Amino acid sequence: MSALNALKFVTATRPAQIAPIQLRRNKLSNAIWQQIQLAKALAEGKTYSPTRYKTVRDMDGNSKNIEVTKRIKRWWWVSEAGKVVFNVRYGNKTIELAKGKAACEVATGEELLTALEAIKHAVEQGAYDTQINVVSGALRSNFGK
Repeated sequence: MSALNALKFVTATRPAQIAPIQLRRNKLSNAIWQQIQLAKALAEGKTYSPTRYKTVRDMDGNSKNIEVTKRIKRWWWVSEAGKVVFNVRYGNKTIELAKGKAACEVATGEELLTALEAIKHAVEQGAYDTQINVVSGALRSNFGK
């Protein structure tokens, strides 16, 4: 019974839905995590290719799930000065990282990893919520045409 005395019991209900901004944060955080994995793999001389399942129909009309590799585009490039520059993208739109600045410049690949992890942490804390809302609103407006 002493083990139960150390616990704190509360009255709580689970929310029926996740808030839309939390879903958007999770989506962006997952995309940044994939970029981190891609950068780590390239630094080690390996390839990173996550897989997903796709449903296809065969000649008889039966559907089955097959595993296909997902293509991940790099968000970074090497500038003319030899520095590594990267953007953060939500869908096909670039997110503004600072007022009027959409890219971040670092010296090396190791610094790229630390910068991506710092931005991922900031996204999870909600620092880019307004930028995510602006970009997702622009993406949603394209579907109404």
